[in-house]
Amino acid sequence: MGIYLDSAVISEIKEFIELPFVEGVTTNPTLIAKALGRDTITWAEFEAHIKQIGELVDGDIFVQTNHKDAKGMVEDGKKIHAVLGTKAVIKIPATSEGLKAISELADNDIRTAATAVFTGVQAYLAMLSGADFVIPYYSRVQKAANDGLDLVEDILDIIESQEMESQLLVASIKNNFDVLEIIRAGAHAITIPADIIKELLAHHQTEDAQAAFNKSLTVKG
Repeated sequence: MGIYLDSAVISEIKEFIELPFVEGVTTNPTLIAKALGRDTITWAEFEAHIKQIGELVDGDIFVQTNHKDAKGMVEDGKKIHAVLGTKAVIKIPATSEGLKAISELADNDIRTAATAVFTGVQAYLAMLSGADFVIPYYSRVQKAANDGLDLVEDILDIIESQEMESQLLVASIKNNFDVLEIIRAGAHAITIPADIIKELLAHHQTEDAQAAFNKSLTVKG
């Protein structure tokens, strides 16, 4: 299963992209604005920031568009692709306008990911429109009194039964228990915030064991 860092903070990206299991980064204009300490940013600032991310990351970089209409999404997607090249995966909401944009970008050999997916049928329609990835918002589904794990399993069943080539990337992760459930379900990929990755890597018993090992050997120069 592919693991991505969900962040726009350059220091976090520098730190976590060095981990051997982190394959790339997912981000969006809101995260970028927050990373820059602002509520809004210009396109030039947005473009400069994703270029900086691209200089740090060798793997896929998922970047959200910032329009509601298909024409604007396509224009954004082409601009992002021009900055990041083949690393770029353009994140587009799974709306009617979004699916039009996904189809057009696919025709231009630009990879896309349908985001804000909340139902299996929504995911399927995005796949039919040419999305390379579908991205359900796990914790938001949970908050809507639905079972996020059921949605993950529904999408995986659709991909298998309909022989689709799209991949499932699960987002909106709020705790380490979600990560375990998603791994067990067999999702193709997951994107995780830096603080959750830190929790996954930390365990007091592991640290205690390491401390005990270190006491057992005196290293002399």
